[in-house]
Amino acid sequence: MEVMNKILSESDAKNKRLEFPARSLSAFPMPDGQNSVEFVAFDMNERQWSLKVSTRNEGKYAKPWLKGEWDDYVHQKGLKKGDKVILTVQEEENGERIYRIRAERKHFGFWYSIDDQHSLWLCNESSQNTICVCLEEVPPSLVRLVLLPL
Repeated sequence: MEVMNKILSESDAKNKRLEFPARSLSAFPMPDGQNSVEFVAFDMNERQWSLKVSTRNEGKYAKPWLKGEWDDYVHQKGLKKGDKVILTVQEEENGERIYRIRAERKHFGFWYSIDDQHSLWLCNESSQNTICVCLEEVPPSLVRLVLLPL
């Protein structure tokens, strides 16, 4: 299930936290009386990222944000304003939640994965679904991509 699909703002990419959509909070059950929960998300390379969702203690709105290793994730992936981050969760039969995070960048109307260094994934979104295609899988030293406007 997709938890979050967000185009990064300047603040998300440069500060040490991501402003998190309040509608996504239900994917992170918080114990009563607490305003944060820690979790691990796996990227496409199966690297673990320790993250933390927090909300305000007071006020009318929860105003959630994502911290933990968010800043490390941004720097390792080279994220910038306009890139997209997608967070998903899969609930296992035993109740365990498996979180996955991926980053994408848009070129000529197509989103491609920033995470996968060994193949090129192109994704195009419509209002109904997202279609992704892996163009090739080759050693990173052989990859050369030239994008030309149509």
